[in-house]
Amino acid sequence: MCLALPWAAGAQEAPASAAASGPSIAERLDAIGLPEDRENARALHELEALRRSVSPRDPMALEVLFSLGLGHLTDKNEAALLALEPAFQAWIQDGDPRRAAQGRVAWQLLMYSKSAAALDMAAARSALEAIRLTPQEEQGLPPLWRWRLYERRAGAAVQQGKLDDAQAHRLAAVRAAEEADSPRRVIDSMSSLAYTYGVQGDQAAAQRWIDQALARMEAHPNRLNATQRANVLTSLGTIQTDAGRLADAAL
Repeated sequence: MCLALPWAAGAQEAPASAAASGPSIAERLDAIGLPEDRENARALHELEALRRSVSPRDPMALEVLFSLGLGHLTDKNEAALLALEPAFQAWIQDGDPRRAAQGRVAWQLLMYSKSAAALDMAAARSALEAIRLTPQEEQGLPPLWRWRLYERRAGAAVQQGKLDDAQAHRLAAVRAAEEADSPRRVIDSMSSLAYTYGVQGDQAAAQRWIDQALARMEAHPNRLNATQRANVLTSLGTIQTDAGRLADAAL
């Protein structure tokens, strides 16, 4: 199962006391979501167990809840996904505006993904529009949530043929992923941005961005699974083909 799970921020060594207490919630999420041969049923069971172990007031509780929702989407279990709505509503109705904004983003992004999977892009766009954040609320989101929001906006813009908008959203996504210290997401967004430039016919810009994505992938060989690496290489091949470099694309 390939879930959009959080990555631990920062590269500093954890203090001895933290190491002694076992893996962090982010590390446990990574362990559940990264292996490609992981059975979805087992991953969902582990996510449910992790959810029960996390305090509802812990900021990571929303990450666990969101990952669980993504797991139900992977499982095509709409009833189980919708059964999570009360838990998201607890965030949306929280008296803390930052928690409320994060809850609204999380739930509507799941609704976007549900509609997009059903190829109902009108409903998917409506889910994004329902988020209704002020500029201040948007900037107040943690960078990982901004990355998710910008990437979904980019996907919706591509579906509408609004490539300039998609390019702007993906540039913002690269910056948010950098801020979140998430190499995988930086690479994903750079690769998608390269593809967007290629579709627009700007082959020079497309090549610059895919070169950056490849360099990051080489620098962080263990941060992407095989599917994610294949996506980057597919973007590279598409860009090379569009540029008429068929021999390179065939390598």
